[in-house]
Order: sequence, then C-alpha cells, then structure tokens
Amino acid sequence: MSRRLSIDFSWLLASRLVGAGLQAANLVLLARWAGPEGLGLGSAMMGLTFAVAGGLDLGLGPYLTRTRARDLTDPRVRAAVRLALSLAILVGVLLIAGIAVASLFIDGLAVTTLLAVWASTEKYSETLLAIATADGRTTINAASMLIRRGLALAAMVAVAVIGVPPLEAFCIGLASGSAIGAIATAGLILPCVKPGGRSSFKQVIVEARPFWLYTASGQARVLDVSLVTAASGGLAGGIYSVPARIMGPLRLLAGVLSTLVIPYATRSDGRGMRSLGIACLSLLTVMACGLAGLSLMAEQAVVWSLGSDYLAAVVPLQIFCLGILASSIAAILQGFLHSWGDEWFVGITETAVTFALLLGVVLGAHFGGAVGASVGATGAYLSGCAALLLRIRAIRLRSARIEVGSAYSGKV
Repeated sequence: MSRRLSIDFSWLLASRLVGAGLQAANLVLLARWAGPEGLGLGSAMMGLTFAVAGGLDLGLGPYLTRTRARDLTDPRVRAAVRLALSLAILVGVLLIAGIAVASLFIDGLAVTTLLAVWASTEKYSETLLAIATADGRTTINAASMLIRRGLALAAMVAVAVIGVPPLEAFCIGLASGSAIGAIATAGLILPCVKPGGRSSFKQVIVEARPFWLYTASGQARVLDVSLVTAASGGLAGGIYSVPARIMGPLRLLAGVLSTLVIPYATRSDGRGMRSLGIACLSLLTVMACGLAGLSLMAEQAVVWSLGSDYLAAVVPLQIFCLGILASSIAAILQGFLHSWGDEWFVGITETAVTFALLLGVVLGAHFGGAVGASVGATGAYLSGCAALLLRIRAIRLRSARIEVGSAYSGKV
C-alpha cells in the first residue's frame, strides 16, 4: 500500500500545489491591480458563491469516495453523478439570479456575476473527481486541476491586457477556466461509471446527509472574509484575506493526504492502517516545521509577495500559521473517522467549529480588525482539532476493551 499511496499522494500534491499556486497568482494580481478593497470584494464574493455551491452539493464528494471505494459497481455511484449535474445547474441559476438582484442595490457587484459560473462548475468537477480518487486514478485529478487553474490565470491576464478592469478580468478568468475544466473532467470520468442496478436520488440524499452536514459546514467557513469586511470594513477584509486565502497552498499537504485517507483506510487491514498513520504523522511534522519557519519570516514574505502596502497582514499571517496546523491535523482525523463510519460525529463537530469560527471572526474583527479576526479563526480551528483527537482516543480505548474482552472470553 505504501508505494501506491506515495504515487497517488505525489500526483495529487503536485497538481494541487501548482493549481493552488496558479489560483494564488490570480489573487496576487487582483491585489496588485485593484488594491486592498478590490481584493476584499473579489475574495468576499468568491467565498460567498463557493459557500452556496458547497452548501447545496449534498456532500456527494466524500459520499462518492467511500461508496466507490467499497464497491466499484455500486448503482448509487451513477445516481449520485446524475444528481451532481442537476445540482450544478440549479446552483448556477440561483447564484446568477441572486447576484443580479443584489447588484441593483450594491454598486460594483454586477461584475462578479460570472463567479456563479465558476462556483457551480468548480463544485461539479470536484464531485466527479471523487470517483477518480476512489479508483486510484489520480492522474485524472491532476489533469483536471491544471486545466482549470491554468486557463483561469491565462484568461485573466489576456483580458486584462486588452483593457478589461481588474476585478472583471479576475471573474472572467475563473469562470472560463472552471467551465472548460468541468467539461474536460466529465469527459474523463463519466465513461468509467458503468450502468448497473437501480438507485434513486432519494436514497443517495438520505445516505449522504452526514457528509452534506460536513461539507456544507466546511464551505460556510469561506464566508469569513465577507463577515470581516462587513464587521470592520473593506480594508480589514482585504488584510485578513491575505492569510485566509493566499496561504491556501500551505493547507494542501494535509488536504491531499486527507483526501486519500478515506479510500485507503476503507480498504486497509491493521498493518495498512499503521502504515497510513505513520505517513500522516510524518507529513504533519514537516508541516509544523515549515509553518514555524514561515512565521519567523512573515514580514519578508508579505513584502516580497504583496508589497509594503500589506505590512498590516504580518501579524494575522503569524497567527494563522497555528490555525493552519490545527486545521490540517483535523482534516486527516476526519478522513479516518469517515472511513470508520463515524461520519455523523464529523459532521456535527464540523458544524460546531464553523459556527465558532464565523462568530469568532465577527467579534474579533469588530474589536481588533484583521488581527482579532485571525485570533477568532485560529481559536475555532484549535477547538475542532481537540474534539477530534478526543474522539479518536475514545474509539481506540473502546476497541482495546473489546479486544481484551474477546481474548478473555476465548480463554474461558
């Protein structure tokens, strides 16, 4: 398993690092061309549209990963794929209508309408790629990611060169890259989903409820920039978005491994679980060292990447280093719990942490601006990590008691 896991991890990590780097480049260009307020609006609407798409995806991504990993011919997979397409269309229409209505009352919002197309098609691609992850065909994940992110950056630069305003160019780039990428992803994935058996949308929706709770809560966290902007103004929102959004690539190490934990842990025996646990611990150690170094070099990193106008983001970035480590540990633990059938606990915990995070950033931004919001977010991440660690410990103790009881009964 270790060799196969290493190959899958390498493919996913390489593609997501490049993809996240390209998306970060989109945000950096927006920051430089449109300033903190333009970055704040773009990040806020990006978060809002993706939160809506995530809230309405019914948790089909992790549901598909575990279902497909257990049985390649399960008819629920085909039903879930058809449901994902219907939801993508519905989400796109709802978001376009919502932004159109809101733009009647908020100046400058109409240019972000294309982010509705980005959010719906991006979520559709991610749902389909859960099948490739379960099958171990991670090269498809890599190809889809590079197509979507590469085209987004290229399109943004191309339309900006011909004179399109920065925020509008940003939205055009994201929407075109994601839409073309979704078509390519569907062409690679759908032929592998063979018809067989019968399953209904209703069955999929009922079984995916805890996964829906988990994904909807996680996606709601991207509202943090919007809430900081509302509580403390566009400048604070733009400063807070530096660690909250542009540091996204640093989450990828644990994010990639967490994605692979579900199918691998679902199919692993005791020896395989130990190998998987060692791999996770090794990765988290590397992350901790890297984040410690970034915290020490935060000022130089901000000035080099964004310029001296963003010096106020240094302290929030340092605070977020601890939060990112805690959220990375939590992501990996959630993967194990999902594979063990404990998805309801994961969903409930994720909901509680999200509520704490959003409340924390609002209160923090109101009293302390971007720094206060960073403290609120990091506190929520730490509490969620602690809850999951306690759950894992409780499961291990229960398993140990069962093993001891079984051994005792065998002797009697």
